[in-house]
Amino acid sequence: MKFTINSISPKLLRIFITIVTIAALVPSVYMFINIMVLQAQSNDECLWEYQPDKKMYLISRVVKGGVADQAHIKDGDYLVRFNSKPFSHRNDAIVLLNSAHLNEIVTYTILRDNIQFDVKIRIIKVFDFAYFSLFLLGFGFLVVGYTVGMTKPNGELQFRFWVFGLITMIYFAVQNPFVLELNVISLYLNNPAKAMNIIWTFKGFMSLICWLTFFAARLLAPPVFILFFTKFPIDTAPNHRKILSITLISVTTCLILLTPTFLFIGLPVSFGFSIFKYGLMDIDAIVRRSLVYGGLTAGMAGIYLLTVIGVGSVLESSFGLSESRLLNVIALLAIAFALDPMKRRAQDAIDKMFYQERLNYQKALLEFSRELPSKINIREILQTTMQRITTTMHVETVVAAMFDNFAMEKIIPPDYYTPDNDEGSLYKLMLERKAPLYFADANTSFQTRLNSTEYERINQFGIALTVPMMLKDKLIGTINVGKKLNGKPFSQEDIDLLLTVASQAAVAIENARLHLSELDKVKIQEEFALARAIQKQLLPKCNPSIQGLDLCASNEPALIVGGDYYDYIPVSDSKLLVVVADVSGKGMSAALYMSKIQGMMHLAAHLYTSPKEILTHVNRHLYSTLDRKSFISLILALFDTEAKTVTICRAGQTLPLLCLNGHFEYLHTGGLALGLVKGDLFASKLEEITVPFVENNTLIFYTDGVTEAHNSSEDQFGEENLLTLVNSKKFISASETEAAICHAVIQFQGDLEQHDDRTIVVVRAIA
Repeated sequence: MKFTINSISPKLLRIFITIVTIAALVPSVYMFINIMVLQAQSNDECLWEYQPDKKMYLISRVVKGGVADQAHIKDGDYLVRFNSKPFSHRNDAIVLLNSAHLNEIVTYTILRDNIQFDVKIRIIKVFDFAYFSLFLLGFGFLVVGYTVGMTKPNGELQFRFWVFGLITMIYFAVQNPFVLELNVISLYLNNPAKAMNIIWTFKGFMSLICWLTFFAARLLAPPVFILFFTKFPIDTAPNHRKILSITLISVTTCLILLTPTFLFIGLPVSFGFSIFKYGLMDIDAIVRRSLVYGGLTAGMAGIYLLTVIGVGSVLESSFGLSESRLLNVIALLAIAFALDPMKRRAQDAIDKMFYQERLNYQKALLEFSRELPSKINIREILQTTMQRITTTMHVETVVAAMFDNFAMEKIIPPDYYTPDNDEGSLYKLMLERKAPLYFADANTSFQTRLNSTEYERINQFGIALTVPMMLKDKLIGTINVGKKLNGKPFSQEDIDLLLTVASQAAVAIENARLHLSELDKVKIQEEFALARAIQKQLLPKCNPSIQGLDLCASNEPALIVGGDYYDYIPVSDSKLLVVVADVSGKGMSAALYMSKIQGMMHLAAHLYTSPKEILTHVNRHLYSTLDRKSFISLILALFDTEAKTVTICRAGQTLPLLCLNGHFEYLHTGGLALGLVKGDLFASKLEEITVPFVENNTLIFYTDGVTEAHNSSEDQFGEENLLTLVNSKKFISASETEAAICHAVIQFQGDLEQHDDRTIVVVRAIA
């Protein structure tokens, strides 16, 4: 996971910025005191020129009336020794001179006309305007950078500007680059071996690094300045030219008037003026509010304290309470409590004056949190959210986008961004960052990752800031706002408000989804219940009373509705057609096919006389309309009570159980399921048989939900168990047989849910 400053809380970052700033400021102030006071440059008000062959200095340009002139030193004299110490290097005299204290009397050994003599000279200290100006330059950038960093520590631009101010302070405070540069060049030209020896020590190496950095900066400064100067009027946006022109003028002035280095302090002043004047980097919050607000609050507290003490003094002198300390304390507390409401009203007035926007935001959030729970429609939630943002923040536009199936066509423009995982898409960028994206800042790094299509779309809708709607770690949508009507940039308070609103909206949307899901479930359950009721109407309401036949049937779908079907169709007074069918699959689709086959069977039963003809006719119509992935297994049994026979034709259905002569056996007949093949092939595969059906003979029809029932061990009930069961209960009624089969299957399944529809039809011949 890539580490970013956005992963750290603003509070911790502010503590870090403060600690590091103090840590940088302490050595910088120490160096300032050391260079400007403790080791300030000394001056004897004359110019030295080192003579390497003589190892002495030629004195010139003696200031008239200066300390050197007062010591009777003249132009052309030679400085031979300083406090009796000779010179071996050009910098020796400078080092000795700077080691002298202010107004200290030192001894110069002077050579004039080949005569050496000693003179006493009073040393004066020089105010180093160059170092002082550079120190103020660094200190100014540190103050501006610290202020900017504290306002929005999570901001990448603000954090970098603080680091820039920090480095500038340390760089110009710890070293005097101009003097260091001259010393390094001079030492290397005169004594390269000694220079390299110093460089390879730690202190010398660090000095070299500082000098090289400064030297590189001086080399890069001209081309950078020229590039900025040439590109400024061309590429800079019109609304930014006025802001940047202040900094441009300041830099130009400092370069042209380089001799008075004191003008360098104008650089941080110009930066600070641009930032404060035009509200850059969200600086308004800490300056206008924190500083002024803190001053007024402290002033109000002082006035309150003085009022309490003053009123207490008046009461003390009026009632003579000076002798009792207890009464004094009680009186002061009473006065404080009496004036407390007035203090609170004054404090509220100050808060309202400086934090009106924050108070408005708090009020808007409170109203928003009260309003949202009453919204159970996603469209209403988004409309309320956008309306609240528009009225509270006063932005040009607000666009909500949802990244799922809940598309709000009238709220979200259809051409606004959709879930697109392509590289460079805004959706993918939001999935990665899951943090606000500020498009109004042209320097943000993430904008380079957007493709041109996304960038044009953002500009088309005038989007300045995009805030994610997060539900835990899931991105469900975004709130996209345009620029503020007052032209100010978005502050951290604005972003925090949008994040809070987006979070509340995400929770409300999720609740609305759950509500919709519950409504859908209830609606589906109602529809299934209605379908189940209709399906029950299609099945026989009761077992018919037919002379010579004992009938019983049951139908238990695995779901609310099923695809199993059974029916009793009276063909004549002595003939009854029993139908048992199983549509492939289960649920609503199977139930629909079941209702279709029911109607076709009733029609065909009165048009054709034999089960085979009925099945052939039905298959002819089903083949052209049935889905290729679906089929229907079915068995027909035509009972003739006069002839005491039963004619059976099976189209792919499970083998029926026939009891003749007191013993059950499976009745094997051929046939393909309905809807699999065309008419002629289907008819050729059908077998129709007629068997006697006399007293105590029994036929059992069932679907595969009986034999394929599973238990916890994944074992099936199977045909063998069914055959064993019915043979153990041969001479019982049809209803008892059906009940015994159902009980055995349910007991076999145990606690497992029924996985397939189950239908059982038992027909027994009676006297």
